[in-house]
Amino acid sequence: MKIQEDTRKLRDRLDKIEAYFRGKTAPDKFVEYKGVFFKKDMTGGYCEAVFCPTCLQVMLNTDNGVFVCKPCNGRSVDLRHKNIKDIIKEMQGTLSIIK
Repeated sequence: MKIQEDTRKLRDRLDKIEAYFRGKTAPDKFVEYKGVFFKKDMTGGYCEAVFCPTCLQVMLNTDNGVFVCKPCNGRSVDLRHKNIKDIIKEMQGTLSIIK
């Protein structure tokens, strides 16, 4: 149906616009890496939770490495072949090289 297709296109467009501006205004306590966000903790490290790139809410791990965001209607990110602890170590190493 034309209305459903238009609605889907508008939602996709809105998601992209929100992601763009969130990237410009995301608080310093979040760092984007591998298509998701990680939150800095009090020690300067990172929490092991994965945050949605669209709404910055915690994403649920489906136990197979695919993370899903319920507030974003099931938006998912595939980190299947990645261990979160390894991603954080890799991220810290990469970010320290950039600084």
